[in-house]
Amino acid sequence: MSNICYYYFTVKALGKNLDISPKKARIVSKIIKGMDVEKALLYLAYIPKKASVLIKKVLQSAVSNAVNNNSEDLKNLYVKNVTVDKGISLKRIMYKGRGRFSFFSRTYSNIKIELGKKNT
Repeated sequence: MSNICYYYFTVKALGKNLDISPKKARIVSKIIKGMDVEKALLYLAYIPKKASVLIKKVLQSAVSNAVNNNSEDLKNLYVKNVTVDKGISLKRIMYKGRGRFSFFSRTYSNIKIELGKKNT
């Protein structure tokens, strides 16, 4: 048995406590998973959802990490994985009729994007 070590190229970027629910952010994140980076940025520019703006910022951060830290070319990168997890939950008050109120929780999202290198 030989000791062969395979190096898997991944670059990560994390957006913490972004002001959108995870359920709404997952809709957009499923669209760009597996795409080329240039194509994903183009898609995110034209999707009319709030999540697309936030995911685009995290994706641009991952791309700048790959270009500056690892000196990779933008054309060789693709979106390997997009993970949307639940962030913090803040309790808020919703006022109702007859002087009553109830509580609801405003959830935030943690978005993690991993970029991989295309096999060329």
